[in-house]
Amino acid sequence: MIPISNTDQENGFETQESADHSSEYREIRLRIKTHQPDQRLDSYLARQIGNLSRSRIQALIEKGLVTLNGKPVKASHPVKWDEEVLIRIPGPKPSPLTPEPIDLDIRYEDEHLIVVNKPAGLVVHPAYGHPSGTLVNALLYHCRDLPGIGGELRPGLVHRIDKDTSGLLVVAKTEKALEGLAKQFKKKTAERTYRAIAWGHLTPSQGRIEAPLGRSRRNRKLFGVVTGGKEASTAGAGVLTLSVHAGGQTTMLPAQPSYNSTYLSPPSLASSLVSLPRLHCALAHSI
Repeated sequence: MIPISNTDQENGFETQESADHSSEYREIRLRIKTHQPDQRLDSYLARQIGNLSRSRIQALIEKGLVTLNGKPVKASHPVKWDEEVLIRIPGPKPSPLTPEPIDLDIRYEDEHLIVVNKPAGLVVHPAYGHPSGTLVNALLYHCRDLPGIGGELRPGLVHRIDKDTSGLLVVAKTEKALEGLAKQFKKKTAERTYRAIAWGHLTPSQGRIEAPLGRSRRNRKLFGVVTGGKEASTAGAGVLTLSVHAGGQTTMLPAQPSYNSTYLSPPSLASSLVSLPRLHCALAHSI
């Protein structure tokens, strides 16, 4: 056992972490040093321990891997001064996906997250028809020191873009980063701007395109503007017209998608519906 001790007087807790290389578990011992009332154990631990989200801590509690003074405890337990908490964290399971040496255009990286410029033609995640050669396969090869998310060695995808769309993707390396990024997308404090190009000259120079989106009636694998679809809108800010060749023009549309709360719930954040700006720009041209 290799003990690692740490005392944090400002936050009011003491921890001792043990790494047992002969065991599949990592242990964290924590002695609570706070008098603040009505603090749930799960939320308190999530604030104090790095790289463990509240949902992950709740799962560990439900499995009996968190004890309080040597006894099983509930997530809702109000913490008290000098209580001792033992957390046993299972080692992350290997990903079923294969790491692949695919070149990445990395724009930013630290121990918490990585920002990648995805080229057109690269699929984000393995799926039917694309079992390998994806961005996730490349990230597994590049990020050799992932601590694990949800008990599995994998990068945390918060959002996706279509195969034929290029652009920046932010990917979490830790549970805490994934949880924080997901909250930003849910609260719409994280802004996304798409740049679409449509044939012809669009007027006016600014505006909002509102049209219901849903599964195509011709091809159920595709999404499009359909009658009875869910409400969605794309706001275009500052349309720039570009000359392509002597025979025609295109219009570049910096667009920001806006989803109705009943249209795209957080668990579906990474769905193929992120092609909304492209669908709306196609509709704008047809109008």
